Amino acid sequence: MKKLRSLVVVVDPTIERDFVVEKAKRIAKTSNASVHFFINCENTLNMSSFIYDIYGGVDAALIESQELLFRERYQNLLQDLVEEFVNENIEASCSFGEGHNLAEAIIGKVKELTPDLVIKSTHHHSIIKRTLLGNTDWQLIRKCPAALLLVKPEFWKPEGSIVAAIDPLHVKNDQVELDKHIVSSM
Repeated sequence: MKKLRSLVVVVDPTIERDFVVEKAKRIAKTSNASVHFFINCENTLNMSSFIYDIYGGVDAALIESQELLFRERYQNLLQDLVEEFVNENIEASCSFGEGHNLAEAIIGKVKELTPDLVIKSTHHHSIIKRTLLGNTDWQLIRKCPAALLLVKPEFWKPEGSIVAAIDPLHVKNDQVELDKHIVSSM
């Protein structure tokens, strides 16, 4: 099995303490891998927003200060995670993105950093939400260029299991090596 050297951990900023952080810590300690935390959250407060035009314009300084506060909030959250991991002797770094599409932002970051594993928490989505908005997890399963570990928002159990998805027909030739790697790792 290939040794894990680097992880990208996608942090959900809408959750007080994402379970993915504890799971990433456990994997990083076990494998001695570095961790890169990534948050992507689209900023809807910008000067080109049509809502400000409707109300006759809003002071540009107010919008700029709100944009700064928006970025600072997530940067602080990321820095706190990096500090926590560094204090436990785990090499850590972070980045923040404001992309419109979460799946595309994650895939872009993965292509940039080329980690051995991407870890992201997952949770239930209603059928309407999945149908109308698309599902980030599904897009990542289909397109993520690195191994992907989707984790449920609960503690790992000693008797837990892992599900690995591969393409037995190898329809997409670019994923053949990843499929072989998954099978050999089981």
